[in-house]
Amino acid sequence: AWEVLEAEAMCQALEATGQDQPIEEANKFQVAPKDLEFGKSNQAALGLEAFMGVGDEEQFRSFLGQGVQAIEEEIARNGTDEDKECLQYVLYQEAGKNQGGLKRDCDAFGNMRHDRQVPGPTRMRGMHFKDFCDL
Repeated sequence: AWEVLEAEAMCQALEATGQDQPIEEANKFQVAPKDLEFGKSNQAALGLEAFMGVGDEEQFRSFLGQGVQAIEEEIARNGTDEDKECLQYVLYQEAGKNQGGLKRDCDAFGNMRHDRQVPGPTRMRGMHFKDFCDL
């Protein structure tokens, strides 16, 4: 019974914020920074450096300056095979491509999601990393 009440409360909260739209209508990538939540306040107070496990703010700032290269190096050094494959997909593959038996960015029927497509030269195509960055 409490599961039903909890689900009803979640639905009411979503309706009140206007976030009850289907994924095609709502854009989860366009959120005001003040609306982002990153865990509990006592953890957030420690700063992003603590969450990421970097030694100090100076080291953290050096990572920021390296951009995607720092992410690639970190995953190459410490990532699992699955982490490495996922990063390659995100950075270099078109959304909807079948990678390692997984069909990503698709709906339950295996069709590429409409919000993961952009116009190509002759037809709609899956988005690339740059397309997501340009949103």
